[in-house]
Amino acid sequence: HELGQDWSRVNQQSTVDSAMMNWYNDIFLDVVSEKMVTGRTFFPTEKTARPLATKTPFLIMAAPNYLKHLRRLGFKTFGNFWDESYDYQQGVQRIVSMQKIIDNVAKLDKQGLTDMYQKMLPILEHNYKTYHELTVNKITSTFL
Repeated sequence: HELGQDWSRVNQQSTVDSAMMNWYNDIFLDVVSEKMVTGRTFFPTEKTARPLATKTPFLIMAAPNYLKHLRRLGFKTFGNFWDESYDYQQGVQRIVSMQKIIDNVAKLDKQGLTDMYQKMLPILEHNYKTYHELTVNKITSTFL
């Protein structure tokens, strides 16, 4: 969801490429499409890392329970802002559920988006910090 030229959010430097970082200053919601979208897998890539590192709200097209696994790693998601039951779905059902969220967000005006973003800031700050503190040992101890 593009916010246009009036949107003023400046992301901090992170592991995200600086040219791409500027794109994230102009969007409200990142609709992430992960590589693995079926089965029982949790394979986060740079696609998931980008919104975490740029304090950007996200939806994720991935295998079922992807958000659940992100939460196991200590990340927070946006269930207080929209229906995250899409996380238990796959295929067309997941796409339809995500589209409903996108449609609802798209109905918000600039002030509505700004207000929602401000309410999301504690989650976004938490995810930013958690992402930058994430280690191989944390991942291994969580899932093995």
